[in-house]
Amino acid sequence: QELPRRATAAPLTYHEKRELARMEDVILAAEAELSALDAELHQANQSADHGRLQRAFEQREAAADRVDQLYARWEMLASRAEG
Repeated sequence: QELPRRATAAPLTYHEKRELARMEDVILAAEAELSALDAELHQANQSADHGRLQRAFEQREAAADRVDQLYARWEMLASRAEG
């Protein structure tokens, strides 16, 4: 009886290899933006401007989501690169 084959990931494409090679720099830039938005959120929280606080919160959440997405993409690419 034939055993089921184990699914193997396809090798990285040329573009994926390039993406993986620069992923660390992209993540560092996204984390720097997140840090700046954290500072803005803190400043907005100290002010009485609720509109500014809401905008800062929304921007910070979007930046945090972006960082999470980048880490997930990096993990997936690195896993496929390892074979």
